[in-house]
Amino acid sequence: MTPAQRLTVLMLSDLLDGLKIQTELNPRLIRKMIEQGHLWALDWEMPFLRSHDDTHSVVNEVVEVIELYALLEASFSALPKHDKDEIGRLAKPVFVGFCPATEAQHHEVARFLILDMGRFPAFHDRPLDAPKPTLQRARTLLHKLQRLSGEPVASAKRLTAGELRELLITG
Repeated sequence: MTPAQRLTVLMLSDLLDGLKIQTELNPRLIRKMIEQGHLWALDWEMPFLRSHDDTHSVVNEVVEVIELYALLEASFSALPKHDKDEIGRLAKPVFVGFCPATEAQHHEVARFLILDMGRFPAFHDRPLDAPKPTLQRARTLLHKLQRLSGEPVASAKRLTAGELRELLITG
């Protein structure tokens, strides 16, 4: 999107917002997308605008990581207490976000998806600023889950205690 196109969209979103015109579009969210450089979010919110293949690898990877931790957390919380205690002592599966210092792009995309776009509401009220890098471990876990289940993370079923142990402890 050229600077002139961004300016036009910003002016139109201000106009819609200022005149309180009812529309299916969310001018405040559109303004945030433009101002913060999250143009990929336009494709997500308004797929009818898409004129190219979705090749946003960082966005796709962030979504996979968040889906991975949603699966891990749901699987862990469904375990009986004795399994939770055993696995929790070794490695507790909790999404802590991405490190803003070393994983800035992933961190910003995750924050925008969760806080601004309202995706993944289970993660909305938690800190997303990991104190140290988390991406390499998440990539390892994704790879191991793919080998273990044979399915992409979005299609994976809830994991058993043995599967969680295998993923987390050796991950």
